[in-house]
Amino acid sequence: MYIDPASWAHWKKTGQFRDGTIIVKELVSVGTKESASGHGYFQGEFLGIAATVKIPKRLPIDPITGPIWF
Repeated sequence: MYIDPASWAHWKKTGQFRDGTIIVKELVSVGTKESASGHGYFQGEFLGIAATVKIPKRLPIDPITGPIWF
């Protein structure tokens, strides 16, 4: 997962992501390998990218789920 340094610092300080925070995640399959020492798991084939943006100013904040993320 990737996040810009300013948004990460804000989250570490407050426990909440600031407005405009973008989080990006690489989607990969899980690879496996068998060896003499046992089974191993590793990053497999790249499948895509997913991203989300916190934009509560554009939509109302839900009282149950909180700010809207897209």
